[in-house]
Amino acid sequence: MANICYSATKSDGGRLLLTNQRLIFCAHALNINPNLYWEISLKDVDRAELGLNLFISQRITVFNVEGNETTFVVYGGKTWIAEIECALNQN
Repeated sequence: MANICYSATKSDGGRLLLTNQRLIFCAHALNINPNLYWEISLKDVDRAELGLNLFISQRITVFNVEGNETTFVVYGGKTWIAEIECALNQN
């Protein structure tokens, strides 16, 4: 489970999935935009960083090679960062 963040007050909930080739976010049906789908190839990911700790969840920010960033709120942010880094090192 994760939220994709657009601003401090706007986000959509859904699922974040890491594969050996991509990072994918699919919104769940309860959102205003239930058809939201975001994905990035791991080849296009420059880095991922741990952000603000929100008590039980954390923000992670994914930067692409062009410098654009996408922020997610997830549980276990440190684990997400470690898994993303591991996947990036394998590619």
